[in-house]
Amino acid sequence: MKTSIGWKLGFTYLILIFIAMVTLGSFILEDFQSAYLAATRENLLRYSNVIANKSAPFLREGENHDYLDFLVRDYSEQTGNRIMIINKGKKVVADSAREWVGQELTTPEINQAIDGRTATQVYRFDEYGTVLYLAVPIASGQQKLGAVFIAADINYLVDQVEALRERLVLFGASTGLVIFILSLFLAKLMTGPLQRLYQGVQEMAAGNYGTQVKIKGNDEFTALARAFNQMSEKIAMEDKNRKEFVANASHELKTPLASIKALAEASLGGKLRTEEIDEVLADINQEVDRLDKLTGDLLLLSRIENNRQELKVNVNSVGELMQQLVKKLEPLARQRDIVLELVPGQELYWSMDGDMIFRAMFNLLDNGVKYSPRGATVSIGYHRISEGLIMWVSDQGLGMKASEREKIFNRFYRLDKARSRETGGSGLGLAIVAEIVNLHGGQVLVDSSPGQGSTFRVILPEKP
Repeated sequence: MKTSIGWKLGFTYLILIFIAMVTLGSFILEDFQSAYLAATRENLLRYSNVIANKSAPFLREGENHDYLDFLVRDYSEQTGNRIMIINKGKKVVADSAREWVGQELTTPEINQAIDGRTATQVYRFDEYGTVLYLAVPIASGQQKLGAVFIAADINYLVDQVEALRERLVLFGASTGLVIFILSLFLAKLMTGPLQRLYQGVQEMAAGNYGTQVKIKGNDEFTALARAFNQMSEKIAMEDKNRKEFVANASHELKTPLASIKALAEASLGGKLRTEEIDEVLADINQEVDRLDKLTGDLLLLSRIENNRQELKVNVNSVGELMQQLVKKLEPLARQRDIVLELVPGQELYWSMDGDMIFRAMFNLLDNGVKYSPRGATVSIGYHRISEGLIMWVSDQGLGMKASEREKIFNRFYRLDKARSRETGGSGLGLAIVAEIVNLHGGQVLVDSSPGQGSTFRVILPEKP
């Protein structure tokens, strides 16, 4: 059985309140009782000292006990307590209750008072309840004559403490109930956003990517909901890209395979001449090359995305890398009447994976050559900036719109699908460029307008 946060919070608050009330109540009751007892002792001590001073002459002579009897009864009526006078032989010579006269009375308090020390103690009796004993010495000069003993009924104090305890318990119970109800209400306010987030997570788990939750406010729950919505959008986009990737990859793989199958079936009839068979085999070889390049690109992207492609960083001459790129693409450029221009730059060495950066820049330069019109010029160059190393490729192609610039690094995206197939493009070249540059901690920038060509800039930091 699931217990809601509201009940957990409510019971937690109740326990905390109970502990706080018990602790606070104990201190309050103890302080109240101590203060009341101290006041009672002080008051009784004042009366007992007066009685001791008045009784000292008569107790010393040991003759007129009537006055002592009058003295204890008079003060007993004033204070409402039982008062006795004991001589140094520990015998009662005067008792306001007239019960213990002539009897020996020994209590720890009387013994201490006869020895010259004031003593007090609280006792609990089944018959009388709570009683305070107080004894003070009676002396004349250095001579110890006896003690004044007072037995004070303090049940009223116990009753007051008990009444205060009951009020504290009632107050604590009512406060706890109010806070418990408030905690349930507050917990509902708190768990409402959590419940909506939970429902959103359930929707995501069911495959409804892109689910959004609405939480009003400007607190941590709103920030959490905002982060959830962003995550949901990203997952939905990734799922869409994954589905598109699978569909595009299947289509791209199927196309050359279908061509190979058709060419193979055409050659199986035995009706082709020798030169025709050579032409068919050349076409099959071309499709196999295309298929091999496509699978290689797919494997490279997979290794990069799954962090299995490690960079082999070393110091490379950027100028030599540019010269190798131009040299490798020079035959294709001549075939298309394209002028490759290498903009000279200062001698510069950079820490990077030379093979990977060569691959990225090759894809950019290859695209520039393939998609520029005949007679155009495609330039490539590099220089150092404050952010690091910048390498660029500029062509005179058709250019692209701003909306297209945001998509060109997606897999299998083509600006001109028909022309891309003619040139052998798979739509993975720029995706590979972006992944390689990201591996180096850099970025790829595009500057392009329709009919104005395009310039791709690759920026690499000092250390990948």
